[in-house]
Amino acid sequence: MLTYIYDFNIAAFIFLLSLNVIFHLKQIFHNKKNKIFHVMLITGIMSTITEAGYYALYQHPNVPIPFLALMVFIHLAYYTGVFIAFYFFVIETIHPGVRTFWNKFVILTSFVATFLFSVITILANTTFRHSSNGTFLKDIVSFIWFALFIFLILNSLITIYRNRTLNNVYLKLACCYLFITTIFLFYIKRTYPHVLLSGFSNAIFLFFLFISNDNDEIYLDKTVGCFNNRAFIEKSAHYFKHNKSFIVLSFTIKEYTYVDQVLGQEHLTGGLLNFYLRLLENIIFTLFIILAMLCFFTEAKRI
Repeated sequence: MLTYIYDFNIAAFIFLLSLNVIFHLKQIFHNKKNKIFHVMLITGIMSTITEAGYYALYQHPNVPIPFLALMVFIHLAYYTGVFIAFYFFVIETIHPGVRTFWNKFVILTSFVATFLFSVITILANTTFRHSSNGTFLKDIVSFIWFALFIFLILNSLITIYRNRTLNNVYLKLACCYLFITTIFLFYIKRTYPHVLLSGFSNAIFLFFLFISNDNDEIYLDKTVGCFNNRAFIEKSAHYFKHNKSFIVLSFTIKEYTYVDQVLGQEHLTGGLLNFYLRLLENIIFTLFIILAMLCFFTEAKRI
């Protein structure tokens, strides 16, 4: 019986939970892209929990097989959900509110494939199976899952690099990182089945996205901290698209210099709050990297 290592899952869970709290504290502009990223955070947390939960229950012979099958289904759905949500995120970043025929085809195919592959995995008791001595039992379903992940990542990469005006370096890095680590994790799963790294890898990937999505400041006036012209355009476009009514109020501020001196952003606690949130973010990420290195060194000694 294999002894599974949960250190990386624990580190990933703590880091993603902290990232979720920081994201909520820093979120100012509630657009669709921020909502998608929030879904990715929750999906990543649940994927990490269900993976650790499945392998922990798998080692107990008294756990009913249907319950284990249900855990597999939930984990695979959450894990694939990260890839699907990332494709949504890329589309919304490049073309907000626009869905081409190919985008709809990729999304629909991914949802159908996720459901079908999950059912097949449960019925066939396949995908990343190992014997009692740790020998990998090859099956075609694991390669089909791998192909689905690569299909979604490649579509995200193509969408990003076709848009030459996109200057978001962290988004490109996140996509390339996801592509490389998906291949690497597939190899690790087959070679060292007792090392659970998928949740850990997702945590680093979501941190890259967190940095790329840390752009609420572009919707704010730097002087007084109110929403600017860009925020007005995006909000009004959203209301027009969904046929929602709204009111536009226009007025002129006299003695603007005085208002700036008394109520300016530099004199509010908002700037100080953002400073402490960034400091907390850096501390948490540093601790996460240190914990990751300790996990790697510990695992290297075991191997």
